[in-house]
Amino acid sequence: MKIFLLILILPALCFANDPAVAISGKIVGRGGVPVIDCIVSLEGTKLTTLSNAAGEFVITSKESVSETAAPYIVNINCPNRPRRILKSPSSTASLGEIKIYKQPNFVIILTDDQGYSDLGAFSSGTAPKDGWLEKDRIPIPTPRIDRMAEEGVKFSNFYAQTYCGPSRVQLMTGSYAARVATKNNGKGKFGGLFNGTGGVDLHPPEITIAEVLKKAGYATGMIGKWHLGIHKGYKPVDQGFDYWWGARYSNDNGTFPLYENEKSLGTYDDMAHVTRDFTTRAIKWIGEHKDEPFFMWLAHTMPHKKIDASKQFKGSTERGLYGDVINEIDWYTGQLLDSLKKWEIDENTIVVFFSDNGHWGKSENAGSSYPLRGSKMGAYEGGHRVCFVARCPGIIPPGTVNHEIATSMDLMPTFAKLAGATMPADRVIDGKNIEPLLRMKEGVTSPHKAYFFYKTTTMRSVREGKWKLHIKYDDKNIIAAELYDLEADIGEKKDVSGSNPAVVSRLMDLAKTARNDIGDFYVDGTGHRMAN
Repeated sequence: MKIFLLILILPALCFANDPAVAISGKIVGRGGVPVIDCIVSLEGTKLTTLSNAAGEFVITSKESVSETAAPYIVNINCPNRPRRILKSPSSTASLGEIKIYKQPNFVIILTDDQGYSDLGAFSSGTAPKDGWLEKDRIPIPTPRIDRMAEEGVKFSNFYAQTYCGPSRVQLMTGSYAARVATKNNGKGKFGGLFNGTGGVDLHPPEITIAEVLKKAGYATGMIGKWHLGIHKGYKPVDQGFDYWWGARYSNDNGTFPLYENEKSLGTYDDMAHVTRDFTTRAIKWIGEHKDEPFFMWLAHTMPHKKIDASKQFKGSTERGLYGDVINEIDWYTGQLLDSLKKWEIDENTIVVFFSDNGHWGKSENAGSSYPLRGSKMGAYEGGHRVCFVARCPGIIPPGTVNHEIATSMDLMPTFAKLAGATMPADRVIDGKNIEPLLRMKEGVTSPHKAYFFYKTTTMRSVREGKWKLHIKYDDKNIIAAELYDLEADIGEKKDVSGSNPAVVSRLMDLAKTARNDIGDFYVDGTGHRMAN
């Protein structure tokens, strides 16, 4: 009996001094420099510690932690650096070397004319028979972008504008495109100075997201479709980008003028390989700048028509050539993400993926806006509500969905905040910092009281919360047309303006105030920044 008791007691004696919690790691910045005085805590507990002069930390406790601490989420807050969130495999584990840079990298992947539901993460192929085309019921496989959503956040109410050029103006300047249009811009023209190529000239006095980040020490690169100027002084290298390789404007005829910085490289006509060529050059540029903070804008021409896919992807989906094109974009997006991981910079690189506007029509070989009504150039949701996915392990919580209103204008102030960059103070910036939305902070709502939709240079609708009011013009005046409750009627099928006169009146007041500020075809707004 005594021997038996000894066997029972010995294990307790051997492990009496072993901690129940021991999570360790080393925090470093660029070049492996130790990051000190970081507050490291275990979520769900009161356990906390600081990183030492070598950047090392140990969260330790002799007492077991509650099950509420599982799956052992470690929060790291370093002075003047982005907050990091890591998952420990157990209560006693080494997290190894943790890289936290002062300035995260940024990659924007912009597609052209992609439908809202052309990703698996956005319910591709799930439309019912009634009221929808066959194409809307055939899913397009997008495993890599779907995984990107699983590892990050997707926004269900993210807005661009309804056409290529104005959408890019909005992204680059953080402002409504109509705010920077020319005085008395022709009806049917676009935000910015119409240049005769279906695009706009982004005025040189405008300050772009690239210029803001460049002043904060970022390398800035742009690969792909520019569509914001064809004249000297208007190209990407004139607007804050260190490097550009890509298209001056759209590929409508299956060709486009190809440029490298200021140098013309002739005509590019290989639509079957344009996605490959753009992405591989973007990856190459990132590889050359991976040891410094960088901003890369990868602007695809696909799936803007004329569409095509490489031999490897033709026939890869049941959705025809359009599906093959999206499937190829997805695969090359995966190649870019894999490169970031290979270079061990993915946890410090915010990658966002979205489209410049909705798909280009009801053709069976176009995208799908299900469950939204409308398409490109229209004021219904299918024209400007776009699929949006953002990923950055440690900064953006995985597997999350945000239903708050956000816009492409918001990326400029958000990236500036994360980079510690200075935003222009001498002009109105309509975009807002949505870092709290990306981080999915509890209780945070959209910073936009209202959002205004323009078709070229005329205001066409306004959204406030769940309400969306469509507007029409009576001579030079705007009047209410249709009101929709988007929470109850996302497809904008039932006009409820008659039963909600107070809502109509309130949204009309918002529209009139915004029109007097931003301006439109008939009104020079008080905050309208006109070209010379």
